[in-house]
Amino acid sequence: MGSYDAPDEEVHRAAVAAVDLLRRLAAEESQGDPPLPADADVVRFLGRTPAHRYPRSVGRPEWLAEAWLRCGLPADAQVLRPHPPADGGEALESLRDDVAAGPLAADRRWANVRRLSAAYEAGTLAVKDVVETYPARWTMPIGAQFERSRARRAFELEVRRHLTASLGTDPASWRKLLITVDALCRPGGAGPDALLGWPALVRRCADTVAVAPARLLPEQQLTGRKTADQLLRAQWWWPTGEVLLRCEAEVLDALMPELPSGTGTLLAQYVLALRRGTPRAVLEHLLRSRDREALLVLGRGADLTRGTALRLLACGDPEIHLAVLDLHFYVGPEERRAALADPSVRLAPHVDRIPWNALPDCLHAAEPELVEAAFASSHRSKFGMPEQLTGCLNLLRHAGPARLAALLNTGVVSPTVTRVCRKALTAADPLTALSARVDKELTTQKLSSRLRRLGPQAGAVAADRLMQLFPDPDWDHLEAEHAREPFRYWSQMVNRPGTPSGVVARHLEAVRRDHRRHRSYVRTWITDGGTPRGLLDFSTDQDTGQLDELLAEGVVTSEDLLRRVDQGPCVLRLLGDAQCRPDALPQLGEAVEKLRALVRTHLPATDDAAWQRLYGRLAGRDPRRPERGTIEELLAAA
Repeated sequence: MGSYDAPDEEVHRAAVAAVDLLRRLAAEESQGDPPLPADADVVRFLGRTPAHRYPRSVGRPEWLAEAWLRCGLPADAQVLRPHPPADGGEALESLRDDVAAGPLAADRRWANVRRLSAAYEAGTLAVKDVVETYPARWTMPIGAQFERSRARRAFELEVRRHLTASLGTDPASWRKLLITVDALCRPGGAGPDALLGWPALVRRCADTVAVAPARLLPEQQLTGRKTADQLLRAQWWWPTGEVLLRCEAEVLDALMPELPSGTGTLLAQYVLALRRGTPRAVLEHLLRSRDREALLVLGRGADLTRGTALRLLACGDPEIHLAVLDLHFYVGPEERRAALADPSVRLAPHVDRIPWNALPDCLHAAEPELVEAAFASSHRSKFGMPEQLTGCLNLLRHAGPARLAALLNTGVVSPTVTRVCRKALTAADPLTALSARVDKELTTQKLSSRLRRLGPQAGAVAADRLMQLFPDPDWDHLEAEHAREPFRYWSQMVNRPGTPSGVVARHLEAVRRDHRRHRSYVRTWITDGGTPRGLLDFSTDQDTGQLDELLAEGVVTSEDLLRRVDQGPCVLRLLGDAQCRPDALPQLGEAVEKLRALVRTHLPATDDAAWQRLYGRLAGRDPRRPERGTIEELLAAA
């Protein structure tokens, strides 16, 4: 680093929290405190860490203030001001005061959320205490208050656990809860029971009297912009839908048959209106129950995700395949190709309903009628030789020489490609002959040339389709070409499920710059590549939430956190914060225990030189930049 003004990279903003954890572990091992940082430049750098990047459970560490004073740095600095961790008791008391003030206190719930989230992260507040006290109506629509923070995920998980533990899978008990929530948590509701928490609603529902099932249906249409806007602003919600979204799949399996016909479709419409993604339990239930209308609603949603699209395609329903082919913000050529290439699902009878945007992808279809539709479309003028040869080869493979010859006779194929195909048709084995010719055309050099010609109007979709057309490019060549002269759509070229994980790791910044970052394929890259090296980000709470999911699923292990995950200081901050939360994943605790061994080996509390080197690395003073590597590399650097 050329300047020590203030930390700007995330690994440097995490340095204070990383040091705090390492110092605590070293002290526990040796019964004595490690030496303080002694270099004034290093201490000044650490002292300018933003307060919100301090260790959650500690706030501003005492060792940092002590080091600052020992180095003779200004005594009026911000770092010397006390910055204690969030107080869970105060946060809970403030919440109770607002609840006691009645529904009119709803405008103060945002402040409550901030206080509660900070206290939860600091380990000074148990999530079950929040669930007990926080009004259920303030959690509606689902996610409207806590956004995508770790506190929100923990809160919703605790609500789900409490409901399931209290009611099991008994549909009668859940119906009573639906009736209770509908009566007490409708938008605009008031009265002494309007601000009950979820546990209180469960207790109250035991005495609930049955009502007509139609009472549980939404009072307004769930489709249209008006409803979506009202949900976004928490001006309206569907109480029954809010409960159903918090049910496990097994509960939905038992409960939904007891509700009015069409409730599954209404629930799917509510999911789309919320624009929060389809909960796994809801998707699992709808797939298991084969609720076709509800599945079609999900398939036609503009926010359909890649994972949901692939699950829906497994149903083998032509209508769902047609829905997936339509325009979606999160669905790309890979998913459309999957929809078109399934020989068990006949789309030829619906060829006139293939969305215009998906016709270029029909070159990869398994049915000859779809390939012919691609050539007959207005997209044809943009098909280069690789696209036309791919379509002709596909037609020959699935329909035989006569069908290809008939296509050539229509004149929709360019003269050059027509000559190539007719020559192949005269061979003893036309398919082998045309395949060999296509292989000569689909080279990385020609891919590179085509990508160079993409202008600003072509967009990411054109780059996507070209990368899909060339299935196994030479990435060494593409990387060398990009280094020589950057590709306009390099971010889209790299951010694909088929990109080798090593390539992604070398160009992670490009992936982060992709405007379609929601289409990141971290899980695929790690699973296929066998290592998360360089593939994880820690810049937002949503990124660390993704890591929590990967840990819970076993895609990333505690060993990976120490030896195969880059941005070591960020991982150390994550581990330190997790120590104070009783509901933290056990894998994080396992990683801390393994970290103790590394600290014993590389950072004994009595080794002043080792600690001063560590402080310098974390402040960016080592030109090798070990702080950007793994925890093991950070600690072991000579």
